[in-house]
Amino acid sequence: GFNLFTDYETKSKHRQASFGLEYMRHNFKANFNKYFTLSSAKEIDNRKEVLLSGYSFILAGQVPFLPWARLKTGLYRWNSDYSQIKTATGGLGIQITPSLSLEFGRRKGDTLTNNYASLTLKLPYSQNEKFTDFKISGKAFSERRAINLSSMTLIDRDNSMIFNKIKVNTLIPNTNTTPAPKPTPAPCDPVICPEPPVDDKPKPKPPVDDKPKPKPPVDDKPKPKPPVDDKPKHRLRQTSGG
Repeated sequence: GFNLFTDYETKSKHRQASFGLEYMRHNFKANFNKYFTLSSAKEIDNRKEVLLSGYSFILAGQVPFLPWARLKTGLYRWNSDYSQIKTATGGLGIQITPSLSLEFGRRKGDTLTNNYASLTLKLPYSQNEKFTDFKISGKAFSERRAINLSSMTLIDRDNSMIFNKIKVNTLIPNTNTTPAPKPTPAPCDPVICPEPPVDDKPKPKPPVDDKPKPKPPVDDKPKPKPPVDDKPKHRLRQTSGG
């Protein structure tokens, strides 16, 4: 089946609509709802309220051997241009009478984690209804057939509105990770624009090494004299004959 709903909050005058699809049997139910924003941002109590759109997916099934108890789990996701909120729920529903049911569980999300409980009365209420005997059945699932389309059943949907509240004059964070280019400064007349400050502080001089440098070692050993040749040398004399 499918469903259409619209919600209106009197204080903020926010409006939202939802479209849902559902599949139901006597021991199992699956439900999907899509929520649409019908109002723009409004300023309330010095805060800017932005209504978020989103969707929910809910599964519910009978507890084996306990036809009067149902397990339920759901996933909710709300998003806007600059924020995203996810919430998961898990709970247990107990059928007290055919028209009265109790549900309790835990809700865990990005912004809130808490326990919840709800008591639901389905109209019209018959005075001849009897309380559930809370007996354990001999079968895991007593009824497996599809539900009668003419029977009236409650639809699982969230009629609350999820807001993103921002203080007035607060910048909304930019999700674009690309850095914006730096503006090029316009040329300026040197007569009007002041000159950049000049650093007149004296720069420190490099440290001077005053330590005496070691002299190279001097070789004081006497050097050996070259050997002297004392042998007589023979001279040749040329004579002429006559």
